[in-house]
Amino acid sequence: MGPRLRFRLESVPRLPDLPPQVTLLGRDTETPAHLVLKLLGWFMFHRPGLRLEPPRPIPGLRYRPDLLACDAAGRPELWVECGDCRVAKLRRVVRATGGIPLRVLKSSEREARLLWEEAAVDPPLAKSLRVIGFHGRDMAELLAGIRPDNLFCWLGRRREPPSIEFELNGLWHQLGFRSWPD
Repeated sequence: MGPRLRFRLESVPRLPDLPPQVTLLGRDTETPAHLVLKLLGWFMFHRPGLRLEPPRPIPGLRYRPDLLACDAAGRPELWVECGDCRVAKLRRVVRATGGIPLRVLKSSEREARLLWEEAAVDPPLAKSLRVIGFHGRDMAELLAGIRPDNLFCWLGRRREPPSIEFELNGLWHQLGFRSWPD
């Protein structure tokens, strides 16, 4: 069994559909960093209907996203992957979904840039894809403060410099990131 992390959730301003808490149960291959990326992604891409760890959304597609937003009819409109993922998987997702926006969150800028460079040679994939890599040192500091039971307060996202702000267990964090394509 993989890691288990619980987060009591708050936000300023208050998000209308914010649950009081969320428990993330990692699969055997998932790390605490992967689970934290899922939580950060949920806040970064927050919108009505965004689901964390949803069931398989497309019959015949063996993949399941870390985060998925669907329209009112239940059709996927945003697919988010976190951590480790291969370009071959991303290609299959783009083909199966008809090219909906696809986002990938990585723990470091280096990982994000390498994934983008590999994916950019495939025009349909490159058209749908945006890869986001967090600053490695910032991410390491964040992960050092993770406990099995956490208090997370989302404060927002900044455009310049690109970053997200939140408190984790009483400590303020500004987590910078870079995205590809620029």
